[in-house]
Amino acid sequence: MEALGVEAEGNAVTEVNRLVYDTPESPSYIRTGRLKNSISHAVDDNDVYIGTNLEYASYVELGTSRMAPRPFLRNAITNYTGDYKRIIESGLK
Repeated sequence: MEALGVEAEGNAVTEVNRLVYDTPESPSYIRTGRLKNSISHAVDDNDVYIGTNLEYASYVELGTSRMAPRPFLRNAITNYTGDYKRIIESGLK
């Protein structure tokens, strides 16, 4: 489970880089690296959680009336399912 958490956290950082930091600047946000550096993961017996404790992260993820969504957490899950499958299969061997 820890390997999944580490992978998911890395994928979320990759998505923040792709969706936020590698796009043209917008007046609705300032690039500080704070969002990218705040992403973390937690693991319990049956679940892996990735996220951030920043208040504005939900605005980036879901968008606002002034800013299009940049779904870095959602994409960290849906765009990398093959990677997660390989980690799970490796752990079952």
